[in-house]
Amino acid sequence: MSTAFGIRDAILSGAWAQATEMLAKDPSCTRQMDAAGNLPLHAALVCRAPEETVAALLAADASAASEKNGGGTGNLPLHLAVSHAASARVVNRLLAAHPGGASTRNGAGVLPLHLALARRVPGDVVAALLRVHPAGAREPLPTAGGSAPGLPPLRAALLAASPHDAVTALLAAYPAAAAERSARGGTPLHLACVLNSPPPIVSALVAAFPGATSAKTAPLSMTPLHVACVQRCGAPVITALLAADTGPASEPDASGALPLHWSIAKRAPLDVVAPLLAAYPAAARAVDSKGATPLHIAIARGISTDCITALVNAAPDALTVRDAAKYTPADVARTMGASPAVMSLLTPRSNSSSVAAVAASTTTPMAPHTPVAAVPPPAAAGGGGAALIAAIRSRSPSDTVISLLRSSPGSAEYVDPGDGCLPIHVAVAYGAPLAVVVALLAAHGRGASTRDAAGRMPLHYGAEAGAPLPVVSALLAAHPGAAGEKDLQGKLPVRLALEKRVAEDVVAALLDAAEALYRPQAATR
Repeated sequence: MSTAFGIRDAILSGAWAQATEMLAKDPSCTRQMDAAGNLPLHAALVCRAPEETVAALLAADASAASEKNGGGTGNLPLHLAVSHAASARVVNRLLAAHPGGASTRNGAGVLPLHLALARRVPGDVVAALLRVHPAGAREPLPTAGGSAPGLPPLRAALLAASPHDAVTALLAAYPAAAAERSARGGTPLHLACVLNSPPPIVSALVAAFPGATSAKTAPLSMTPLHVACVQRCGAPVITALLAADTGPASEPDASGALPLHWSIAKRAPLDVVAPLLAAYPAAARAVDSKGATPLHIAIARGISTDCITALVNAAPDALTVRDAAKYTPADVARTMGASPAVMSLLTPRSNSSSVAAVAASTTTPMAPHTPVAAVPPPAAAGGGGAALIAAIRSRSPSDTVISLLRSSPGSAEYVDPGDGCLPIHVAVAYGAPLAVVVALLAAHGRGASTRDAAGRMPLHYGAEAGAPLPVVSALLAAHPGAAGEKDLQGKLPVRLALEKRVAEDVVAALLDAAEALYRPQAATR
């Protein structure tokens, strides 16, 4: 058995001490490539070798850190280290041996930083890459074919649910990223609220760009506070936004709704409603475009008695306000069959239609749909595309699916030759957890806008399968336009959701997204 074969065999079997002994006897074995163009250093990083083994390989031949492997992937050892959960210490050793690796793209045009964000690596790894190549924080992730703008690193980190210290490292390297707007005017803070990101991330985004708290999207004219209420963010996020700026609590969106209206419509608990009332007490008396006060909505939505009490106490005169249907809150309560406890808090009242009822009435197309694009030809399996789809269809654990994705990054772009589905289509259709959906979107962002043989995007499957709101929100964030696209049967996602009687909050999100696409442009100015 040759020394070259021996060291590869030792690495693949995890015999690290044996591999180190072989290096000491014959340092030249570090130059031996396998059939796929991998040096021993490449193999060691794929096998997650300990730092001592990586250090020994680099000591024997530091130039290996600058060599790409073969097989069409063109990965440096640094790409592989990031892809396979190497520690910051290992990453720093590779950067010391080849600083240019941080700015080198692999065969798919991907930087090591891009891989780090897609795989939610610890913040110290992200920080190490940015110390050497800070410009990476402003270099978008590539898209398939390069025909569309790529996803900025900060947004990619948010979508991938990267840890707080990874997000702060990006902001430290490129603070202006927090002020960048999407095509609809949304800031990264809006996206964080859509995704219900942890409060420390919300606070970091506000600190980097305080103006984001008052920024509004088009055409719905929503601030991040509106979005947080729509997405049912918890009290810590709401209070973090209000601590930075109470102004948005008094700002109506395009429908005339204040954040308080939305929080009530989404059945928020008192710990969310209370700070909104404290920031702008007059909100309890404010009416939306349908003439409804938060109290009207609270009764119609069956919200808790403690929230109703808080609204009545904040604005007793709201009890006599009549909405567009001429109903007072008490009229609504009576029609809804409210309990004596609720009726005791009110005077006259009647009915206000729920979001599901409004959505159910939307059975005709709201605007012409985009023609169905041809189903793309089957992409290369990336070494594991078929296996990835099989794992998703067999409902393997999230860790297993994500591990397959990480071991073969190109697998997210694999197209099933039978039905034209990408892994993201299958994941949504089979009810994969949010972590799997987010990982697939991070690996192949354009998957959210890709149609299968039935003319469906992943959002169509999510709507039909009754995917939970966080999954639907992630798909809408990745491609808002999907809400207005018909499949080959002429059905919008909201129509599929209505037919399957999915959760009302999902119907509402799909309806809102579809209406936003077809509102006259004049309304956005």
